[in-house]
Amino acid sequence: MPIEAIVAIIFGAVVELAKCFNGGELSITEELMGTLEEKLWRAISS
Repeated sequence: MPIEAIVAIIFGAVVELAKCFNGGELSITEELMGTLEEKLWRAISS
C-alpha cells in the first residue's frame, strides 16, 4: 500500500475522532484509546 494511502487513512481517522472528542460525542477513556489503537493498526497492517 502506498504511504500516501496509509497517511490518508490515519489522518482521516484522527481528524474525525478529534471532532467527536471535541464535540462531546465521545469521551476519552483508556479502554477506548486501546481499542482505537488496535483497530487503526489493523486497518493499515492488513
